Amino acid sequence: MARPVHKLLRKGKRELRDNKFRVTKLCAQAYVNNFGVCGAYCQETGLSLTKEVTTQTNSWKVWATKLAQNSVVCLAMRVGIRLTVPRQRIGVGLVAVNEAHEVFMLRHVFHPYYQWGLPGGWLKKNEAPAAGVLRELWEETGLTAVLGPAVSVHHDAATAYVGIAYVGQLNPGDLQLSHEIIEAQWFPYHALPGPITTHTELAIQAAVAAVRK
Repeated sequence: MARPVHKLLRKGKRELRDNKFRVTKLCAQAYVNNFGVCGAYCQETGLSLTKEVTTQTNSWKVWATKLAQNSVVCLAMRVGIRLTVPRQRIGVGLVAVNEAHEVFMLRHVFHPYYQWGLPGGWLKKNEAPAAGVLRELWEETGLTAVLGPAVSVHHDAATAYVGIAYVGQLNPGDLQLSHEIIEAQWFPYHALPGPITTHTELAIQAAVAAVRK
C-alpha cells in the first residue's frame, strides 16, 4: 500500500531543509495524483515546485521582485548592465540567390585578405539586423531585396564578432556600386571565388539548402 501523502510531503520538506534537493518519483507522483500539481516533475535529482515549498524557499525573490520595480533601482540596474555586460560587434550579410541557384557576391576594395564577400556590414546602434542588412545592400549596390529568414549565425571568439546572414532575392534595379565595392557578380554556389571566410561559406550553404527545399 502506498504511503500516506502527508508523510511523503513531510519527507520532501525534510530533504529540502537538509539541502539535498532530491524528491523521489513516488512523492512527485503522489502530488500529481492527489492534488493535480502540474509543476511537479519526476526526476531523481529534481525539485518538486509545489506552492507551499516555493513560498517557503523563495520568499526573498518576492521581495527582490518588488524592489526591482522601484524606479531608482530600475535605473541603477540599467546603468549597471551598460557598464558590466560585455559587448560584441555584430555584422549582417545577405545571401541573395537567383532561380539558377547562383549567389550574388561583391568584391570589396578595403578587404585585403578576403576580397569577395556578401553584401552587408556592421549594424548601427540599436539597429535591427533585418533593417541593417537591407541598408547595407542599398549603400553598397543601390539595390533592394525581398528578405527571407536568417539562415546562419556565426560567432568568432577571437575577434568578439557575431555574424548574422539572411537569405533573400534581389529586386530589379540599376546596379550602382559604392566606393567600397569594385565588382559585383553572380556565382554558382558550387564555384565560389576565393578565398572567402568560413562564415560566408557556411551562410551560402545554409541559404542554398533553404531555397532548394
